[in-house]
Formats: sequence, structure tokens, C-alpha cells
Amino acid sequence: MEFLGRSDDQVKVRGFRIEPGEIEHVLLGHPEVSAAVVVADGDRLVAYVVGESAGLREFLGARLPEYMVPAVFVELTALPLNRNGKVDRAALPAVTASRPTAAFVAPRGATQEVLAGVWAELLEMGQVGAADNFFALGGHSLLATRVVSRIRSLFGVEVPVAAVFDAPTVAGLAGVVEAASGAVAPPVVPVERGERLPLSFAQQRLWFLHQLDPDSVEYNLPMPIPLSGGLDVEALAGALTSLIARHEVLRTRLVPDADGVPWQVIDAAPERFDLSVVELAAGEVGAWLDADAAVPFDLGAGPLFRATLLRIAEDEHVLALAMHHVVGDDWSAGIVQRELFAEDALPPLPVQYADFAVWQRRWLTGEVLEGQLGYWRDKLAGAPVLELPADRPRPAVRSSEGAAIGFTVPAEVVERLRTLARGTSASMFMTLYSAFTVLLSRYAGQDDIVV
Repeated sequence: MEFLGRSDDQVKVRGFRIEPGEIEHVLLGHPEVSAAVVVADGDRLVAYVVGESAGLREFLGARLPEYMVPAVFVELTALPLNRNGKVDRAALPAVTASRPTAAFVAPRGATQEVLAGVWAELLEMGQVGAADNFFALGGHSLLATRVVSRIRSLFGVEVPVAAVFDAPTVAGLAGVVEAASGAVAPPVVPVERGERLPLSFAQQRLWFLHQLDPDSVEYNLPMPIPLSGGLDVEALAGALTSLIARHEVLRTRLVPDADGVPWQVIDAAPERFDLSVVELAAGEVGAWLDADAAVPFDLGAGPLFRATLLRIAEDEHVLALAMHHVVGDDWSAGIVQRELFAEDALPPLPVQYADFAVWQRRWLTGEVLEGQLGYWRDKLAGAPVLELPADRPRPAVRSSEGAAIGFTVPAEVVERLRTLARGTSASMFMTLYSAFTVLLSRYAGQDDIVV
């Protein structure tokens, strides 16, 4: 069975949405590269180049943001092509993570030595040097959060995840750790399931909106996964059973008490996930997925995670997953897909989302809460309301109805956008986002725009 993934022009790696075409375009600007293709391999980027790979990491690092620099470079004599003359990605050689061949620099001082040990453990490597780049070694945003967690427990200081991106070497991050100071959050620990489990602040916001409009599907998260090849339906149902057993949040409901205060209720793990199979023609899949995405979740009754297998042919399926935003987000969707297709059994999680909710409610109180609220009050003080001119009055009742309009951007405009993005060390998303705010500014006649 092959996981095809999505067919759009973007991939999500290290927590960022990336256009491989942007990286390939910059690679082709190197005099020693005649052809290049960049692919996502799990949570890292791999660049296959026809030409000399020496110095390419530094070349890209001077022109692209750090998160867009591939972790691995593979030299080829030619890119494999299919019968249509396009790159045959399935024929690209597999690669394994390894430490770059740059000279090894031994860590100096206790902080560097401890951090090097943390990286070696998380990256599953034997030795990490002071000058080694976390992302070049195969690190990504999920592992970066674990690095920050280990720093908190080992050094007793708070370091933001962004610090790993800004200072991605052992030596650089050690400097951040040594300069850090301030209040340290307590660790997240398991709590007894016999006590009432509060909602996290994010869940409380979504629960409140659900009370206003129970039939809304704005916070449904559909996750269709194309599957190609022979499929063992029973094995897939077993994988879903294990996934739901492993993650309590996927079997959690938000139920109010007699006073109307909502609490998390965790249902028992099912003995066997009931995976329904629907036979469809290829042309019917899109309409079925749209209809499924329009089915609201009942936060109190649950379940808040559902799955249906769409059978198009004997060797072609789509696994239609969906969950409500109170139990997951876009990051969670990546975890679901990765764990669902993991070959080895996964160990139980040390803490669950309900443990995090309890931790959050206990920690964010008193001076800590007031300090964080004060920060945002200052940042947002005087923030203007966006006043857009309208050719018709707002409806009396708010609606989420809308439409998507597709259009094509001329190639010369795309090239100018890429040049602008490279010149400002920004991604295409960041560049277009900036253009969007400029457009809003002109429509509204305001210089200060809050999105």
C-alpha cells in the first residue's frame, strides 16, 4: 500500500508550508547545478541535484529562510524520468539521515555538551558537534519542541521554540540558554482520571462558539488520504483502533454539568473501530467528501473523530478522516497520518491532552496570567478595527457561506514575486500575505492592519 499524500504544489515540513519549486528555482541559479528536484521525506526536505552538491547548503542559506534549506543533498548523474518525460519521483534513491561531512567541532563547556547529548538522543545519532545544524541533521519543528522541553527540565529556563530556528547550532543555542532567564513553567504531568477534567482555553473558545451555532461546520477538519495498491481493510481498522486508544482526545466529548460548565469526558477505547466502506465511482468522490465535511459534530454527544473508507477500485481507495477542531488541528492531522501508517507499534503517551488542559488551568492564574494578558493588552492597545467599504449592508444574521474562485497568476509575475521573496529572505506565503495586507490597507485607507 502506498501513501500518495496531497497533489498540490505545497508540502508541509518542519511546521511550515513550503513550495519545493521555489527551492528548485534557486538551486538552478548555482553554476554547478544543471537539474534539481526537491521532495519532502517525512519532516525533512531532500534535494536531488545533477551536478556538484558541495556548498549548496551555504548557497541556499544565503538566499532562503533556514526552514527552506534541505536537510539532505543527493548528487545524481541525471534525474529519473517517466515515459511522459516528467521526473519519476518513485525512482529517486532513498536516503537516510546522517551528519553532514563538515569538520566535526567538539562541544565546549557544560551547556554545549548537555545540548549535544540532547540532540544526539532526539536525532538518534551517535555524535553531534558544536557547529552542527539541527535541521541539517534531520531535525524539524516537532523535535524542536522536544528540545525546548528538555532545556526547561535540564536547565530550568524558558526558551521559545523560535530560538531553535534562530540559533540552529549547538553553540548558538547554548548561548541563548545561558542568556535566558525568567519564570519557568512547571512540567506537564499526568493527573488522575477520577477528577473533573477542565477544558483548555482553546477548547473553551470553540465550545462557546458551538453554543451559538451548533450546526456550524466552520471548525470541521476534513483529512482525505488517497491510498493506492492492495489494501487490507481489517488491518486499517486495527490501525484506527490503536490510534484512538493511544490518543484520549480522539475519544473525548465536551459535556456541561447542571450549572452549564463544560468538562472533558473521555470515553473508553473501542475494542474495534467500526470502519464503514462506501463504494464510489472516481467522479463521485469529490461530492461525497464535500457532503461529509458539511456534517456537523455534536460536541456533547460525540464522537468528534470519524473515518470512512471510500472504495473506488480494488487497488484505489480514499480514507476520509474528519475531526472537530476541539480535538485536533492541522499539526495534529500530520501526527494522525504519520502514526496511522507507522510500521511498528507505538508506546503509550506519557501525558494526554487532558493533562495539558489541567496544567494550563493551574499555571495560568494570578500573576502569571496577568503578566501574559498585560503583554497582549500593550501590544494591541489602540489596534484599529478594519473598516472596509461595502457595496451592501451586512446581513442581520451572520453566515459562513462563501465560495472559492480559482485564477492563474502570469509566469512573469510569479518570477518577480520569487525574486522579491528571495531578496527579503521570506517564503512565498509571507510575501503574498504582505501583499494582502497592503491591499486591505488601500481599501480601508488605514496604515495599521490587524489580521
